[in-house]
Amino acid sequence: EAEAMGQNLHRLMTPQRFQAAFHEQFSGFQETGEGVLIGKATELVALDKSGHEFPVEISIAAIRETTGFGFRAIGIVRDIRQRKEAERGLRLGSSVIRQATQGIIVTDARGAMTMVNPSFCRLTGYSEAEAIGANPKILQSGRHDADFYARMWAALLEHGYWQGELWNRRKNGEVYPEWLSLSAIHDSEGRITNYVGMFSDISKLKEAEEDLERMAFYDALTGLPNRLLFRERLDRSLKAARRAASRRTAVLFLDLDKFKAVNDTYGHTTGDALLQEVARRLGEAVREVDTVARLGGDEFAIVLHEVTDAAAPQRIAEKIIAAINEPVFVEGHQCHVGTSIGIAIAPDHAEQAGTLVELADAAMYSAKKSGRNCYCVYMAVAAA
Repeated sequence: EAEAMGQNLHRLMTPQRFQAAFHEQFSGFQETGEGVLIGKATELVALDKSGHEFPVEISIAAIRETTGFGFRAIGIVRDIRQRKEAERGLRLGSSVIRQATQGIIVTDARGAMTMVNPSFCRLTGYSEAEAIGANPKILQSGRHDADFYARMWAALLEHGYWQGELWNRRKNGEVYPEWLSLSAIHDSEGRITNYVGMFSDISKLKEAEEDLERMAFYDALTGLPNRLLFRERLDRSLKAARRAASRRTAVLFLDLDKFKAVNDTYGHTTGDALLQEVARRLGEAVREVDTVARLGGDEFAIVLHEVTDAAAPQRIAEKIIAAINEPVFVEGHQCHVGTSIGIAIAPDHAEQAGTLVELADAAMYSAKKSGRNCYCVYMAVAAA
C-alpha cells in the first residue's frame, strides 16, 4: 500500500505499449464519466511490481466530483491468471478439469450435460448423477427473462464464446451470483459438438462492490446518504417533478443547535452517538420514499419527493423540531439539542438543484437569526 498510494495508476500498472491510449481515454473519462471500460467487466493486461505482465479483469464505476465538475473512478481489479490457466487447461483433458476450483460443465450440442467437475457439485449442490443428462436450465434462478438468454445464445453462436454475470439457483433453492464463461467446441468440419461452461461464485465480489458503494455514497457514522447521493436523488426528484405539474420537491436544510456544546462538554464519542440518534429520529419523521442525508458535521438535509400538499414541508419541519427537542441519553449523559430548519420548494423557489439547496441553506440561517429551534420557508425570507 505504501508503495502504491499516490502513484499514477497508468504508469504503475499499464504496459508501455498501451500508455498513450490509456491517457487519452482517461482524460475523456475525467470530463464525461464515460469510456470503453466504464460499467462493465473487461479483461486487460497489467504489470506487477516486478514488471511482468499478467491478465486482470477490471470493473470501473464513475463517480461525479462533489463540486459537480469532472469525475473520479472506483475500480475493482481482479487477478484472473488462475481462470485463464483453467480455461487453457480444458484442452488438456478431463483430468485437469476435475481439479479446477471453478465449476465446469460440458454439454453436447443439444445442451444436455455430459460432464461436470467436483466444483460444480460443490457450488450447485447437484451430484454428478443428477446433473449428467439434465439441461443446465435446472440452475436458472428466474431473475433473467427470455431476452437475456436469447442474447447470450446469439453471442455464443456468433462469436463462439460468451461471458458475463448472472444469477443461478442451487439445488437447495438458494440464489447466488456467478461469473460464467461459455465456449463452443467445434469439430474439424466446423460443426459444434459441445459447449463448455466455467463459473465462479462471486458472492464475495458482490459484497465488496456493495461495500465500495456504501463508502462512495453513504455516511460512515450514521449510514445515511452522503452529499453525493443526496444530490443525485435531488436531481432525480426534480426531473420527476417537472413531468408532473401538480407535484413539487421540497428541500429541508437542518443544522443542530447547541451541538458544539455537547461535543465540548462530553467528548466526540458522545457527540457521534448523538448524531446517530438524530439520524434515526429524522428517518422516523419522514416517509420511506423521502431522502434523509448527512452533509457533514451536524448538518443534515432532507428531500421530500412528490409533494402534493403545499403545507406538508412545514408540518414535517414541526415534527422534526419536536423530535429533536426530546432529550437524548448517551453513556449516562442527558443531552439536549435543537435544530434550525430552512425550507425551499421547487419549482416555487427554484428549479435547479444547486440553487434550491442554497435557498434552503439561506432560510436555515434566517431560522437561526430568528431565535433558533424553528424553521423558515425561503418565500418568507424573501418577503422580509
